[in-house]
Amino acid sequence: SFKIRQAYKAKALRYHPDERPDDPTAAATFMTIQTSYEILVDASARRAYDDLLKLKHEQQRRHSQISANLYGAGFHAHEESILQKLKQ
Repeated sequence: SFKIRQAYKAKALRYHPDERPDDPTAAATFMTIQTSYEILVDASARRAYDDLLKLKHEQQRRHSQISANLYGAGFHAHEESILQKLKQ
Protein backbone atom coordinates (compact mmCIF):
# COMPACT_ATOMS: atom_id res chain seq x y z
CA SER A 1 0.00 0.00 0.00
CA PHE A 2 2.91 2.35 0.75
CA LYS A 3 4.42 1.69 -2.69
CA ILE A 4 1.06 2.29 -4.36
CA ARG A 5 0.64 5.58 -2.51
CA GLN A 6 4.19 6.62 -3.34
CA ALA A 7 3.72 5.82 -7.04
CA TYR A 8 0.36 7.63 -7.05
CA LYS A 9 1.86 10.78 -5.55
CA ALA A 10 4.70 10.81 -8.08
CA LYS A 11 2.33 10.34 -11.04
CA ALA A 12 -0.21 12.80 -9.68
CA LEU A 13 2.44 15.50 -9.30
CA ARG A 14 3.85 14.76 -12.74
CA TYR A 15 0.51 14.79 -14.55
CA HIS A 16 -1.40 17.41 -12.56
CA PRO A 17 -3.10 19.86 -14.94
CA ASP A 18 -1.44 22.80 -13.19
CA GLU A 19 1.94 21.31 -14.08
CA ARG A 20 0.92 20.80 -17.73
CA PRO A 21 -1.10 23.88 -18.72
CA ASP A 22 -0.41 23.33 -22.45
CA ASP A 23 -1.46 19.66 -22.42
CA PRO A 24 -5.14 19.27 -23.35
CA THR A 25 -5.14 15.67 -22.06
CA ALA A 26 -3.67 16.53 -18.64
CA ALA A 27 -6.99 16.68 -16.80
CA ALA A 28 -8.17 13.34 -18.21
CA THR A 29 -4.83 11.71 -17.47
CA PHE A 30 -4.87 13.05 -13.93
CA MET A 31 -8.42 11.75 -13.40
CA THR A 32 -7.38 8.31 -14.69
CA ILE A 33 -4.47 8.25 -12.24
CA GLN A 34 -6.75 9.32 -9.39
CA THR A 35 -9.42 6.73 -10.24
CA SER A 36 -6.79 4.00 -10.53
CA TYR A 37 -5.42 4.88 -7.11
CA GLU A 38 -8.88 4.81 -5.56
CA ILE A 39 -9.50 1.34 -7.00
CA LEU A 40 -6.13 0.02 -5.85
CA VAL A 41 -6.48 1.15 -2.25
CA ASP A 42 -10.10 0.00 -1.81
CA ALA A 43 -10.06 -3.79 -1.34
CA SER A 44 -13.63 -4.36 -2.56
CA ALA A 45 -13.20 -2.08 -5.57
CA ARG A 46 -9.93 -3.80 -6.43
CA ARG A 47 -11.55 -7.23 -6.17
CA ALA A 48 -14.40 -6.09 -8.43
CA TYR A 49 -11.91 -4.69 -10.94
CA ASP A 50 -9.88 -7.92 -10.88
CA ASP A 51 -13.06 -9.94 -11.47
CA LEU A 52 -14.01 -7.71 -14.39
CA LEU A 53 -10.53 -8.09 -15.86
CA LYS A 54 -10.75 -11.89 -15.58
CA LEU A 55 -14.09 -11.85 -17.41
CA LYS A 56 -12.65 -9.64 -20.14
CA HIS A 57 -9.65 -11.95 -20.63
CA GLU A 58 -11.93 -14.99 -20.74
CA GLN A 59 -14.10 -13.29 -23.36
CA GLN A 60 -11.03 -12.45 -25.46
CA ARG A 61 -9.80 -16.05 -25.17
CA ARG A 62 -13.18 -17.40 -26.30
CA HIS A 63 -13.25 -14.93 -29.18
CA SER A 64 -9.80 -16.09 -30.28
CA GLN A 65 -10.91 -19.72 -30.12
CA ILE A 66 -14.02 -18.99 -32.17
CA SER A 67 -11.96 -17.15 -34.78
CA ALA A 68 -9.51 -20.03 -34.96
CA ASN A 69 -12.38 -22.50 -35.39
CA LEU A 70 -14.07 -20.40 -38.07
CA TYR A 71 -11.00 -19.62 -40.13
CA GLY A 72 -8.73 -22.44 -39.00
CA ALA A 73 -5.95 -23.86 -41.11
CA GLY A 74 -7.94 -23.46 -44.32
CA PHE A 75 -7.83 -19.70 -44.00
CA HIS A 76 -4.10 -19.67 -43.34
CA ALA A 77 -3.48 -22.16 -46.15
CA HIS A 78 -5.32 -19.82 -48.50
CA GLU A 79 -3.14 -16.90 -47.39
CA GLU A 80 -0.06 -19.07 -47.89
CA SER A 81 -1.08 -19.98 -51.44
CA ILE A 82 -1.58 -16.30 -52.27
CA LEU A 83 1.87 -15.46 -50.89
CA GLN A 84 3.41 -18.29 -52.94
CA LYS A 85 1.76 -16.96 -56.14
CA LEU A 86 3.03 -13.45 -55.40
CA LYS A 87 6.57 -14.74 -54.96
CA GLN A 88 6.57 -16.42 -58.38
